[in-house]
Amino acid sequence: MAEKVEVSIEADTEPFLTALDNLQRLSASFGSQLGGALRSIAVDGKEVDSVLRRIAVSLAGTALNQGLQPLQGLLGSMLSNVTGAAFGRAGAGVVPFAAGGVVSSPTYFPMGNRLGLMGEAGAEAVLPLRRGSDGRLGVSAPASSPPVNIVFNVTTQDAASFRKSEAQVTGMLARAVSRGARTLTEVAMTELTGFHDVRFPTAVSFGATGGPERRNEIVALTSGREKRNARFAHSRHRYDAGTGVRSLADLYEIVDFFEARRGSLHAFRFRDPFDMKSCRADLAPSPTDQSLGTGNGTRARFALVKRYGTGATTYVRPIRKPVLSSLQVAVAGVVAASPGDYGFDVATGEIVFTPGSIPSAGQEVTAGFEFDVPVRFDTERLEVGISAFKAGSIPSIPLIEVQL
Repeated sequence: MAEKVEVSIEADTEPFLTALDNLQRLSASFGSQLGGALRSIAVDGKEVDSVLRRIAVSLAGTALNQGLQPLQGLLGSMLSNVTGAAFGRAGAGVVPFAAGGVVSSPTYFPMGNRLGLMGEAGAEAVLPLRRGSDGRLGVSAPASSPPVNIVFNVTTQDAASFRKSEAQVTGMLARAVSRGARTLTEVAMTELTGFHDVRFPTAVSFGATGGPERRNEIVALTSGREKRNARFAHSRHRYDAGTGVRSLADLYEIVDFFEARRGSLHAFRFRDPFDMKSCRADLAPSPTDQSLGTGNGTRARFALVKRYGTGATTYVRPIRKPVLSSLQVAVAGVVAASPGDYGFDVATGEIVFTPGSIPSAGQEVTAGFEFDVPVRFDTERLEVGISAFKAGSIPSIPLIEVQL
């Protein structure tokens, strides 16, 4: 019986497969060129000699490329060995710094088609540069400040009331975004560089003209209806005190006051000749004129306000500069004593009750007072003149209310 013999042969067939691939590619190229040449003879009517000459040139070029491949491989290997040896002798390979890095010893780096050497006495950082939106080139750092979340609460009696206030809510949101964009600038600038707690000359203020100003946005719809929105929550008062200057003494006093305030830089008190009390201007203030709120047993602070109108349409105006000597406060109709029962916080415009005098739950807090309006000059210069003997004139002294 014949024995079955199995022999295992291991061989590297990679060169053989590569040669077959090259042969197949060359044969396909030759077939394509030969087919194209025959089509040129049959269709285009070209001469046989020129077509065969082109085939011969193409075959010669193919043979030359195949013959130069070993030489190309040899040269590439030689350059690779030389470069590797040079980099190896440097002690550290080529280090790219496109994304930055730290250099603490002699280090090679790519420099176009050349090789650069960098060395520092100590550790040095390499940082990538970026060009900002303003065109400047420099090192950029990502912002690390956390995002700011703003919660906007709207409280209405029912859905119908919310729909009616849609325009107002939209306007308030738009203004909030606009104010947010200016926040850093407003903080850096000293809008209230200083409030000078002095009053504009009273004799001149009683001859002034002016009053509250409102700014509303009104949009006419195609249906004929309107969308109206209040741009400011509070009115802003404007005055012109030029009509109150009646003598040279008034003129000198106003010029002195204007210079002391550095023109429009500093705000000050102004006595509104039309609205200066918690009651009507022709009446005397009483401690029950204005309701400031209701106590709950723990609330110690009540903002000073003046109310205009009645019911749901009442406008509540903050009063920040009362005449403290005229301030009267009552709790549940009983007059409170100052300073034993309460004080006034000039920074916030609030009445602050002492710990032993905090209003109990349900007790109403009321107040009566005289007050001034915080204003500044709304001009950078005064036009001063002498109209007659011992009579001076300043045609216009514009003043505008400021928010504290």
